Parts: sequence; C-alpha cells; structure tokens
Amino acid sequence: MNVEERDLSAREARIMRVIWDAGGVIPLLEIMQRLKRDYGKDYSRNSVATFLLRMTDKGFVESYKKGRNAYIVALKNRDEYAYQQLSRDKEEWFAGKTSNLMSALIKKNDITKEDITEIRRMLDELDDTDEGPVSNVTIIEDEGTQLTRGVQNLNWSVPSNSMRMTSGFAVKAGQVISI
Repeated sequence: MNVEERDLSAREARIMRVIWDAGGVIPLLEIMQRLKRDYGKDYSRNSVATFLLRMTDKGFVESYKKGRNAYIVALKNRDEYAYQQLSRDKEEWFAGKTSNLMSALIKKNDITKEDITEIRRMLDELDDTDEGPVSNVTIIEDEGTQLTRGVQNLNWSVPSNSMRMTSGFAVKAGQVISI
C-alpha cells in the first residue's frame, strides 16, 4: 500500500475535519483553537504539528510558512475521502451491497424520518435520470422478458432452464432473483 492510500487515524481525521470545515487555508494556531473548542481536545503545538506532518506524508494536507505562522490547506476532498471509506467498509462488512448497509442502519434504528424523506427524494431523483449503476446494465439477449429495475426498462431473454447474473440480480427463465 503506498503512503497516499493509508487511512487517517482517529486524531488525524479529527484534525482533517477542522481543516475541511475551515473551507480553505487555515493557520496552525486556529486548528488548535478549533480542536479545543469543537472537540475538547487540548493538543500541544508539537502534537498537532506531528499529526500534520504524517497527514502531509499521506497526501492529505500541505503546509507553508508565512512569517512566523504556519498555514495548512487540504489536498483531499472531504466527500471523496468519505466515499472511499464508506465504499471500503461496504465491501468489507456488507458483502459489497448497499442494501445490506442500509438494512443495518435501519435495523439499528439509526435512521430518522427526515433521513427517510431525504433518501426517498434522492431515489426519486435517480428515477428521473439515467445515472447510476442501473444504466450500466447491459441487455443479455433480446427475445422478450420485460424487466423493470430502477430507471430503465430492459428486455431480457433467458432460455428456459438457464440462469444469467449481472449487477446485483439474476434472471432465471423470466424470473428476477435478487442476489
């Protein structure tokens, strides 16, 4: 694993959130103040500088000096990093299936009515576009079983007594079997 692919430690992630929240360049001293104010963490200047050096080696931040002050800027995007982490965890813990991840959240009551409303809104938006994994499904053959999944109507033909699998579901002699 190369240095840039390494994960952030819990402390580094906390510092990274402070930097991302700043929305641009942030002085080292301000990072320390925000860590204390927002997280109750009173790290020494040397500790924060050590974490930042490790984060620089990992490709997350860059620093520069202007006068006597050190300034830090994020090199990695928060959303991209969060997506990478979630994708890795989905593969590791939920057999690569978004539905398993969502099921785990729902079963633990870790979802609010507002979350449900927002998820429905996002799914409705997907229904209005040809984006997402559904648009990458290819037609296996063109003889006639009609399948509707997500935003597309696909014509599938599967000879009797055979089974084809693709993109999260299988078709067996005209039946859709979720996998």
